[in-house]
Amino acid sequence: MPAASDSRSARRTISSLALTAALATVVVGCASDVESTPAPVDTTPGIGHIHGLGVDSLTGAIYLAAHGGVYEVPASDSDEAIGWRQLEGPIAGRALDAMGFTMLDGQMFASGHPDPRDLDLDTSPANLGLITSTDTAQTWQNVSLSGEVDFHDVAVAPAPDGELNVYGYRAADGVVMASGDSGATWSLGATLIARDLTVDADSADTVYATTEDGLMVSDDRGATFAFLEGAPPVYLIQSVHGADAGLVGIDLTGNVWVQEAGTWRQSGSTSGEVEAMTFAASPTPVLVVADDRGLSVSSDFGATWRILVDK
Repeated sequence: MPAASDSRSARRTISSLALTAALATVVVGCASDVESTPAPVDTTPGIGHIHGLGVDSLTGAIYLAAHGGVYEVPASDSDEAIGWRQLEGPIAGRALDAMGFTMLDGQMFASGHPDPRDLDLDTSPANLGLITSTDTAQTWQNVSLSGEVDFHDVAVAPAPDGELNVYGYRAADGVVMASGDSGATWSLGATLIARDLTVDADSADTVYATTEDGLMVSDDRGATFAFLEGAPPVYLIQSVHGADAGLVGIDLTGNVWVQEAGTWRQSGSTSGEVEAMTFAASPTPVLVVADDRGLSVSSDFGATWRILVDK
């Protein structure tokens, strides 16, 4: 992608050791355990704070991952939104705390903590490691790191060799971990206080991270990061796949920013605090956010919105 290659000479490279300053302003969700963050605002007692969103690229179904489990948002062509309490779930009745969550081609990847009802303090791990579901959260399988890691963010992209490049932000110490074999084995990367990760639309070895000091990019699978000069101060970031490959992000004031061909433009705005965001290029391009209005979708990068679930 042009922004990940053409701007390399303009980046100010820093070592991973210089990335340990605490993030002073972080919206809850994927923040490190060592930082001070404001208390999350729960949507409902059952759902809790929304950690992540996903779109099934095969069906268009939207899923939200929250403190109280994974929920499917009912499909509707109506302009009338439903209420949070009308959401059925969590899926399969499992209230796992999905701290990190993403989807790729209908497959879910998550991390966090198990359903409290499944947690046996003597035998069950408190951290899920990396888990995956191929049946939209009806069942989950452990991939690796069970009991070892609580990823507060997970990003996944297909690699040229047929495997998946998986990135996880280890909450306990702020380390970016990377796997080139679909999550089976891992390497340790840079240490930084990040809010969000996303993988480049054109290169599975390139990963972006949002920090208090600016948007950062790594071209070596998270081993080192550099500031992406000229980028707006976004704290949520997603790759935009398709013909107009680029990035879409949201800053702390709620502005939506889009990068196309290396150039950033403000494309729209959200309402109040945005808990989570995702973008899907298929089956139709859609930006999904959970903000003060509820759960909303936009087909024009935030210029106009349709509320699906109303607070």
